[in-house]
Amino acid sequence: MNKNAKVGLVIALFVLVGVGGYYGYKMLYKPKEEDDDDVLILPPPNNDDGLGGGGSGGSGGGATSYTFPFTTTEEGNKFRAWVNTNYPTYARQIDLDVSGGLNSYVEKAWKKYGAEYSKISSVVLSKVDEADIKTIQGFAVKGSGADKSSDAYLKSTNPSFVKKWASKIRDKASAFEWANQVYRTKTGDLLLNWNPLKTTMYIKESGQNLRSSPNQTSTTYNRAKGYELGKGGSFAHDGTYTYIYIPYEKKWISSMRVTRTKLSFTGEDEFEQFNGFTNDNE
Repeated sequence: MNKNAKVGLVIALFVLVGVGGYYGYKMLYKPKEEDDDDVLILPPPNNDDGLGGGGSGGSGGGATSYTFPFTTTEEGNKFRAWVNTNYPTYARQIDLDVSGGLNSYVEKAWKKYGAEYSKISSVVLSKVDEADIKTIQGFAVKGSGADKSSDAYLKSTNPSFVKKWASKIRDKASAFEWANQVYRTKTGDLLLNWNPLKTTMYIKESGQNLRSSPNQTSTTYNRAKGYELGKGGSFAHDGTYTYIYIPYEKKWISSMRVTRTKLSFTGEDEFEQFNGFTNDNE
């Protein structure tokens, strides 16, 4: 056998061994499915129905370890309320109710905001100041819902809300902001569930939108639909409507005439003032 034939035979043997080994492996071992690593083992459902367990947050169906420090439902509910007040979007995303048991929903929120809550919990969990209660009860009247100046309401709600409310009564403000929402000082009623001081606003519809003062009888100014107003500087309530001060314009606008959605600016002429114009259809 010549040299070239020997080389060809060696190569052929290597090929046969390689192919045979591959098919032998395929026959002896079941290949791993592509999606095996994607199989999820889901925990049993944990409905946020207020039926959570005791100190450790367990439900009695097995050992469950939570990292939050709450030992009573009352402590957990204060944290729930704080999350719903300060981070309402997140609370909705994880279905965290304002009240309920010590369960996995509280645990999830605690892992995200527990560190922040720990820094201010001594304020949030403090007792309502009696002087603040007296200030509110000496000024406020019953609003559209429950009497928020009652002892029952004031002593059960967030102390920081009560303190802010009382301070704005002393400042003679007609409205105040708390937890990124706006409330009426006279009643404690919620006026806006968003904060105009942190939100860019636009004109909702063309017309006599701006006012020289926060009331129905003040001079009005025309601005077109889509006109960018920027962020507010303050707000006021005249007993019927909530007004937002626009620093760029140095004028006021009713909250019902603004939108937080950017619109196409029409480019209409900005006709000037109509003194005493009151037909706002607000």
